[in-house]
Amino acid sequence: MMKNTLKTVLLILGILLSFYGLLSLFYPELLMLEILSSSGNTKQAVAILALGVLTLLSGLGFKKR
Repeated sequence: MMKNTLKTVLLILGILLSFYGLLSLFYPELLMLEILSSSGNTKQAVAILALGVLTLLSGLGFKKR
């Protein structure tokens, strides 16, 4: 039961982080990131996207036993 809950949380968190990373990469004006950082800085968006993909992959890595 606990592994299934952890898998669900990791999948949801991975999807949310990936979505936020993609939004901040392609549409920074929607998230008001343009005001907070320089307009050419995409390192943070790429890092958030990578973290989301890693979280998603770790959630998919859990198997039922």
